[in-house]
Amino acid sequence: MFTGIVSIGMQSFQAGNCKIIYCILFLPQRATFRTHGLTDAVMNSKISGNQTIGVFFKMSVKIAAIADIHYKSELPFPSNSPRKYAIADILLLRAIKRLNRYIRPDITIILGDLLDDGACPNAEKDCARLKEILELLDSPVIILPGNHDKDIEEFYRRFPRPNQITDIKDVRFVTFWDEDRPGCQSHRSKSGMEVMSAARRGHSGPIVSLQHVPLFPQGKSNCPYHLLNSEEAWGIFKDTGYTLSL
Repeated sequence: MFTGIVSIGMQSFQAGNCKIIYCILFLPQRATFRTHGLTDAVMNSKISGNQTIGVFFKMSVKIAAIADIHYKSELPFPSNSPRKYAIADILLLRAIKRLNRYIRPDITIILGDLLDDGACPNAEKDCARLKEILELLDSPVIILPGNHDKDIEEFYRRFPRPNQITDIKDVRFVTFWDEDRPGCQSHRSKSGMEVMSAARRGHSGPIVSLQHVPLFPQGKSNCPYHLLNSEEAWGIFKDTGYTLSL
């Protein structure tokens, strides 16, 4: 869910039927426009929504977001599967080279499911390969695990663990490690809600919520994956003045 974004750009790298999509977000230093038009925003590379309450000011931060890499080197390539897991590392490398050369984001967010199976025999080797590629990024990076990455402590033995709150150019990024639930759903804990509420303290700029399973207001998305207590989280999102959820 995007609120208060000046422009959104989507780019992809494809080999056969395998594709990595990354999203470029330009976040203003002060935004007074809000939208619930996620589909229109992504498809038309512009904001369109149902609630305009002001105007934008100067640009503040450029964000690159990559999610659901699902790398699994042990699977054959080519294969009959529509997902070409075995070459996800190659596509990620291409994306990062383009980010470094052309996009030059202020921060890059990796939003989970780096591996297709974090418990498979090759998981350690596959993580080392992805870490090697991600270390090529020129920008700071925040890496989150997804449900396919399995155990969070094991994940952060392999990748750098971010601080829960990271400030970049007057934009505050708040990372949430939500609890997995059946059906690829998630649940935000009481302590997570408390962190979400407290993020505004001492900070007057934009706030960005980061999580693997997306946070949408109830009834505003047909995405099959949800934060099960999204109504409570979205209430905090609005009351605290968050600008963006990724």
